[in-house]
Amino acid sequence: MALRDILLALTLATLWGSTFTAMKIGVVDVPPLAMNALRFCLSAFPALLFIRFPAVPLWTVIAFGLVLGVTKFSVLFTALKVGMPASLASIVLQMQVFFTIGFAWFLMGERPGRPQLIGAGVAFLGMLLFAQDKMENAALFPLILCLLAASLWGVANIIVKKAQAKDILAFVVWSSAVAGPVLVLLSIAVDGPQTLWNVVKNPGWSTVLVSLYLSFGATLFGYSVWNSLISRYPVALVGPFALLIPVSGMACGIVFLDEALSWKAIIASVIVFLGLVINVFGDRIAARMRQS
Repeated sequence: MALRDILLALTLATLWGSTFTAMKIGVVDVPPLAMNALRFCLSAFPALLFIRFPAVPLWTVIAFGLVLGVTKFSVLFTALKVGMPASLASIVLQMQVFFTIGFAWFLMGERPGRPQLIGAGVAFLGMLLFAQDKMENAALFPLILCLLAASLWGVANIIVKKAQAKDILAFVVWSSAVAGPVLVLLSIAVDGPQTLWNVVKNPGWSTVLVSLYLSFGATLFGYSVWNSLISRYPVALVGPFALLIPVSGMACGIVFLDEALSWKAIIASVIVFLGLVINVFGDRIAARMRQS
């Protein structure tokens, strides 16, 4: 893998990890649905004027927009709004890996290997520790919301797999065009038209910067880089870079939001991360052990 592409992959992992902090900052002054609507409207417009509709079934674009854009991110924004620390959210959301494995097994017949099952079990133990820690601090609800968001991301991954989209950027842009208007209507219904209008008419600097960062940075630039790397290198070579996302997320939450982690939460994070490592590298580790 070329040094330039390694640096791009590291930059992308850092970028996507930092979005949890950006979202946490965004929902301080803006309701979750309104913040989410801004993200996906900007991700769609004006990009769809220059990007053709992807060569995929129409239902996959609609389903992806509704599941990922409308539902998953609204749930995640709400979790951050009601108290989920950005650093922990970046870890918990990576449970989407195991939800995806489970959904693919039951819906598509893709049976996971032993490393994937072991990794899922290890990560589940970490999640139990997270739950215990949150119950002690009376903040279980944000954790449940974050787990729900992870499961929805797993569903969205199955939709992408069904779609077999070659141009991921076009797929994201046009699914954002589905999510954006729906989120606007939901924000009007839940937050009230005046609230949404005030956000659009007089946005604070933090709202403007977060919206631009999430739409153009994390969504459009992020997916174009990821798609480029995936198209030129084996998935097994590029995929492990995603393991750095929660590391970046935790670091940004601690540095920029002054989030304090209990020792129990730190241990739980390490356990979940270990489960992710086993999931990705388990086959290679087992092969080397057999050779030695």
